[in-house]
Amino acid sequence: MAIALSRYDPSKSYKNQKAFDCGHEVINSFVARTLKQQTQRNLSVAYVLTDDDDSFIGFCTLMAASIGRADLEATNPPSLPLAVPVTKLAMLGVANTHKGKGYGKALLLQAIDVMVRTAESVGSYGLYLEADDGAYDFYLKLSFVPLKPRQTPNPTPMFLHVDTARQAIS
Repeated sequence: MAIALSRYDPSKSYKNQKAFDCGHEVINSFVARTLKQQTQRNLSVAYVLTDDDDSFIGFCTLMAASIGRADLEATNPPSLPLAVPVTKLAMLGVANTHKGKGYGKALLLQAIDVMVRTAESVGSYGLYLEADDGAYDFYLKLSFVPLKPRQTPNPTPMFLHVDTARQAIS
């Protein structure tokens, strides 16, 4: 079985998209009810993992965002504007049936690559996300810096600077 990573096409029907289950109710609901509309309206861009029969295996969504300079204090930044442009990794999920195969990391590397290319065109200081407690260690291992102490059970804001990201994908 070959797995393909491509840009999500909202005009296409993906097998099992409505039944997608990554074990996270909010993400599952987003995939079933909101992903298509959000990408059609250019509110985010999504990348999807599919298998040979176009079954929806995993995805991530990216959007333009900004965060406050004060939110980046944990990274010891140089002088920054009050609002810092970033790329936000809004959602990432892999179906329970495909976990443990490196697909989450593949999706994250895609997100990092897109952010780096975006930074070269329109400017992005880095990749920002809000890590759920269960994903916190995953992002930490991949060089993300927590912007606040771990927020158990709430998501913890984390950040990957564009220069660190360039090193990660080279």
